[in-house]
Order: sequence, then C-alpha cells, then structure tokens
Amino acid sequence: MTDTSKIKHTETYRYKLLFVIVCILGGICFSVCKYTYEIKLIGLKVEAKNAFLKAVEYELEDRYVEGNFLYYSHAAKSAHHLPDSVSWKDEKGRRYAYRMDPERNRLNVESEVEMRLIHSINIFRNPLQPDSFNAIWRGCLQESGISIPSALCISVTGLDGKVQSQNTFQSEWCSSSNKILTVYIGYASEIEVIGYLHYSIWSIMRFELISYLLLYVAGVGCMYKIFLAVRSRLMKTLREEIIKLPMLAQKKNVTSKRTYVLGENIIFYAEQHIIEKEGIKKAIWAQSSHLLELFLNKKDYILEYDVILENLWPDKTGTTERMHKTITRLRQVFREIGIEVVVKRNTNSYQLIL
Repeated sequence: MTDTSKIKHTETYRYKLLFVIVCILGGICFSVCKYTYEIKLIGLKVEAKNAFLKAVEYELEDRYVEGNFLYYSHAAKSAHHLPDSVSWKDEKGRRYAYRMDPERNRLNVESEVEMRLIHSINIFRNPLQPDSFNAIWRGCLQESGISIPSALCISVTGLDGKVQSQNTFQSEWCSSSNKILTVYIGYASEIEVIGYLHYSIWSIMRFELISYLLLYVAGVGCMYKIFLAVRSRLMKTLREEIIKLPMLAQKKNVTSKRTYVLGENIIFYAEQHIIEKEGIKKAIWAQSSHLLELFLNKKDYILEYDVILENLWPDKTGTTERMHKTITRLRQVFREIGIEVVVKRNTNSYQLIL
C-alpha cells in the first residue's frame, strides 16, 4: 500500500467513523428531545388549564343572580349513569331543557349542579366575550410564568339547539395542532370553550434545546477523538506484536540465517536476499535486502539519512539522490511481491511501516 493510498484509506475511515457517531448520537439526541418536549407539553397543558380555571373564577366572581330559579334532572334508571336531559325554569315560568352529553359533563369546569346552574344563568344574561375573557386568561398565564400568545373560541348551544361561535380577534393561527384545552361551562355543559396557545418547540424548551445541542456537539467530538485514539493504540499494539521478535528460531547444525517475519505468511531471508510470501520465493537486490534489514533492526524501524548513506556506501560515494533511488527500488520490490509495507519519508529520515 503506497503512502497516498494509505492516507486516502485513513481519511475514508475517519469520515465513516464520524458519520456513524453523528447518526448514533443524533438518534439518541432526537429521542431525548422528543421525550422532553412531550413532558414539557403535558406540563404546559396542566398549567394552562389551571390558569383558565382561575380566569373563569375571576370572570364570574363579580356576577350575581337575581330571582328564584328551579332546576330539574330527568334521572336515568341507574345511579351510575347521567340523566338524559336537564331543565330549569326562571321566575317567569319559562322552562329550558338540554340534552346531556357524558363527555361534556366530564369536562365541565364545575362539579356542583347548583354552581353549574348559576354559571348558565350568568352567561345566558351576560354572554362571555372572547377578547375580554382571553385577556383575563392571558393575565393568569403570565402569573404562572407562561408568556405565550393565547386565543379562545367560545361556542354556545342555544335553546333551539343551534350553536353560535365566537373567536378571539386575530386568531388566524389557531388550529388543532396548538389546541391546548377544551372545557365546558353551564348547567348542561352547553357552553364550550376551546383554548389555544401559539407555542412551538423553541418556546417550550428553549434552554433544553441549547443544552442538548451543546452536549451533542461535545459528545460527537469526544467520541470521535476517543475512537481514533483507541484505533491508533490498537494498530500500534498490533504492529508491535507482529514484529516484536523478528528473528525466527535457528536450525541446529545449519549455518545461522538472519530470518525475519514481515507479516502473516511473509518471511524475509536476509542472507539469501529472498522474500517468501505464501510459499512463493522472490529474489531481491542485495542493496535492497541490506536496506530492509537495516530498517528491521532499528527502533520503530526509523533510519536517518546519515545511517543509510554510511551503511550502504561505506566508501563515502553515496549521495542523497542515490539513497532516494535505493528507497524507490525497495518500494518497487514490495509492490511486485504484493506486500502492504510502506516506506514513509520524514524530514531527515525514512520509516518502515508494516
């Protein structure tokens, strides 16, 4: 493997590693943000409803009812079921009846029947105005620490069964996606109030988003550096293990041979100037053989220029140009045999990388 291809391989690995880390941490960060958003939204709805109930109390506390009113309920057969309808009669003897709806009854702001009747009479005589009621609700929201635009839609079911609806001024942004609550008011829950908040993920969890983003960036950077450091340490350890003991055991009664292991199934016979790969032997130049052995006997396989010139040309005839050509021939040997060995050029030295 040449220097250029090795660099490209390393860059490709780093890009892939960074992509994997970004995807994994991105998925985790998205899940945490989604969970936090859902929790925050639930809390917002609870706070908004509490503020709304307080607004109802403020709106109706100064109102009073004159005259005597009677109310009736047409009870169901079972005490566990709601009556089919309720009715009430004013001081003039006029009687008003409403059909009961179980879901509306459950969402009524008042559980006491007497108070529901008072609410109906109050609002019947003095209907709720969406803008003024919304102003009261907004004040209660701000007291709870919620500074988000609000809007209301008030629908009243009349005695004839027809529904009349009124919306807060400039509430075009209202939709089902930002509906925060639906409550009912009145004796027969005939008054429906839908509350909206113009919220977004940024307005709900601004601080959390910034914190998660910073943690995400820091996490990607830390994990990237850790994985690179671990890989570098493993590669270094692997190279050290492969060439920790380059000399093979010598055969008895045979002339000593300087033999080195260059990798799996790759053996270098220095005295014979032969490199064997998977049983196939290849003769190399004597000078290249000498140079390779010099590398293998040096710490970290690093040879300075002076050492190369002194050992290959003891008669002082060596030049830098001749040295570079010798290194090129050694690289050519590795390419011809098909060995992934790199001879890296530094400032004043060469390093053999197995």
